[in-house]
Amino acid sequence: DASNLSEAAHNDVWKGDRENIRATVTGNIYTDEVTNLISNSEFLKNLQRRIAHEQTESIAETSRVDLFQDLVNNDPSIAQLLPDGVLVRLPRVINLGGGEPDEYEGKYSPTFLEVVGRNVRVNGAEIEVDGKRRVVFKTDVVNDYLTRPDNRGRVFTVGDLSGKCSYTASLRNGQLTVVFTALENRVSVGDEIAFSLAMLDDAMPEPVSAELKLVVVEHRKRSQSGGGRRNGGSQTIVDGESEEAAGLPPTKWLTRDGRAIGDEESEQWPDDFTDQDGGKVDDLGEVRAYYINYDNAHFQHFLNRERNDIDKKVVTQQYRLAMLVLMLGVEDAFSRMEQGDEKMALEEHIDEIRRLAANGAATVVMSIAKTLAQIVNPASVSDPDD
Repeated sequence: DASNLSEAAHNDVWKGDRENIRATVTGNIYTDEVTNLISNSEFLKNLQRRIAHEQTESIAETSRVDLFQDLVNNDPSIAQLLPDGVLVRLPRVINLGGGEPDEYEGKYSPTFLEVVGRNVRVNGAEIEVDGKRRVVFKTDVVNDYLTRPDNRGRVFTVGDLSGKCSYTASLRNGQLTVVFTALENRVSVGDEIAFSLAMLDDAMPEPVSAELKLVVVEHRKRSQSGGGRRNGGSQTIVDGESEEAAGLPPTKWLTRDGRAIGDEESEQWPDDFTDQDGGKVDDLGEVRAYYINYDNAHFQHFLNRERNDIDKKVVTQQYRLAMLVLMLGVEDAFSRMEQGDEKMALEEHIDEIRRLAANGAATVVMSIAKTLAQIVNPASVSDPDD
């Protein structure tokens, strides 16, 4: 508190702007005194540790469901691995008889617009109070409808949406994808926003539209089942419509001694497990539980290279999600096999197959997640003469 210093004393310590210290004997003594006071303050040290802990905990508390949903949003192909996920196929149908593959042929103007998914049509689409929601519509218009220079088509809404949610739309092969974003402080949990989404161009006498309701929730419901009804290599479709599926199967850490990882309990290794194993799958009928080896030597190699708690938690979540996706990939591939003698033979050894797959995944997953992008980039593959 320098409020009682004389003007001469002020000028001996501070410059005229009252912010910068003078390089005088008195100014240097003052600077050293304040520096030592701050450096040796137990209160400030405790405050710094508490802030760092709170920052770490905020990352740790980020739901793995939300992280997995972000992964699905970034790469919809991941959704194929979930129960009732729709099989990803090439955008064109390959003509095995020769000739050019068939291309999608849409109409100049749309003749219909319909929400995909019976549940969304009947009950509405849940959107988190501060989040996004992707809704898919079926239509029959050409791909460049929203971008063509002449008679460009428009997507608009009629009803209660304005001022509450923004949206973006994209169109491909008869599928209009609209991403709704709840506007900050414009919606509340429990709100039901009913409106119509429409498509129109100047050549149409009237728009085509589909009714939709957005239901604002604090957290979207996630499916927790690990099984799913699948028929051989076909898509999982109900009445010709793909049903939306999002959810994170149950996961748990495996450790050599069953110790807790942070605030989360773990399960002790099976007797025949080692630090080379990646995990295991427990098939409980309707649900599969995925166990991931925290004490895997390859993961621990990367974990031990991180110097602070925040980076360690980031690496841990990368490992956990990547391992889960790879393990789900094995289950997805096996579930889509046609029933027959070959599949029956594999079923007798499915636990060994799962273990080998997890073993192989754990060996390389962190290198792929952290190292591959650094090594393989445009500079490493481009022609130096380009």
